[in-house]
Amino acid sequence: MLSKDFIETTAVFTTKGYLESCGNTQAHRNLLNRSVRAGKALKIKQGLYASNAGKYRDYIHSYYSIVKVADQNAILCYNSAYELFVGQHNIISTTTFFTNTNLRSFEFQGHEYRGFPFLKEDLQTRGYRQLDGSVVKGTTPEQTIIDSLTKPDRCFGIENVLRILSTLDRINSMELINLLSDETSPVRARVGWVLEQKREIWHISDESIAQLQENLDNGPFYFTPDHKRAKGAYSSKWHLYFPEPLTTIEDWING
Repeated sequence: MLSKDFIETTAVFTTKGYLESCGNTQAHRNLLNRSVRAGKALKIKQGLYASNAGKYRDYIHSYYSIVKVADQNAILCYNSAYELFVGQHNIISTTTFFTNTNLRSFEFQGHEYRGFPFLKEDLQTRGYRQLDGSVVKGTTPEQTIIDSLTKPDRCFGIENVLRILSTLDRINSMELINLLSDETSPVRARVGWVLEQKREIWHISDESIAQLQENLDNGPFYFTPDHKRAKGAYSSKWHLYFPEPLTTIEDWING
């Protein structure tokens, strides 16, 4: 394929993909460099480019597609996973993903891409179809709830997490409870408290709530990993300290 044709018809690409399609020669490397200098290909980071030519002239590239091309095994997570299934897009100018490579944070056109090492190998994921017909991989709603309550700082803080959960009208409660069996007591306590708050909307049984309570250690536990707690903000039922008064926390989760 001619270098010009490739750049005009490929939204996001790597140097490797470009050379595989056009020919791994110094001449084609030079043509790519010329395209960058001419503004027809935009350098996202080392070895990763976005087209600014043909039908992609002045095109707003999908943040998720950029992650997918940067790392084919990347899994969208935390706030970006919430965006996929809640349906709220581009609220925060950061796209978050799990990666098993050394790919970490980079920025392109004022948008930040933040990579994190996998929390575990057996993450629950699924494909999410985009408007352009492409499919990106992200964590399931149930996995995302656990991940964001394990590391709320990676999801822009506990207030952001709870406000997102206040908009979520359904989950697979059995799947979420099954996933909790491998989690630590602090995480089970946090998720258990959330399930109790969302009991009616998410159809959580009393038996499930009681079982989660019975399987907890003695505690105390903290709603955020930094152990921040507010005076009097404590749930004896879950042995759980909160970073703000309970009325504030409840307002966040109940919308």
